[in-house]
Amino acid sequence: MFDQPPPRSRVRIDPYQRPRARAHQRAELREGNSLVLLRNGYATFADWLRAIRGAERWIHLENYIFFDGEIGRAFADALAERVEAGVTVRVL
Repeated sequence: MFDQPPPRSRVRIDPYQRPRARAHQRAELREGNSLVLLRNGYATFADWLRAIRGAERWIHLENYIFFDGEIGRAFADALAERVEAGVTVRVL
């Protein structure tokens, strides 16, 4: 359905940058989490959907535009399925 996912790269925030990251996101950084930089929108949709489908507690999704089409419906269906499974879903 989607292009192959892009190569993954792990991003670590060095201790000097942590205060800036906290101020920018206004969220506490937590040990054990990781960040994967996805560089190409369309090529990353499979990764997004995999993460949505694997969510167990909550999903906070911020996105600019969802189009009505195959991809938009795949996102809507995945989010709705997670809601039905009891996952808190917030979309901005």
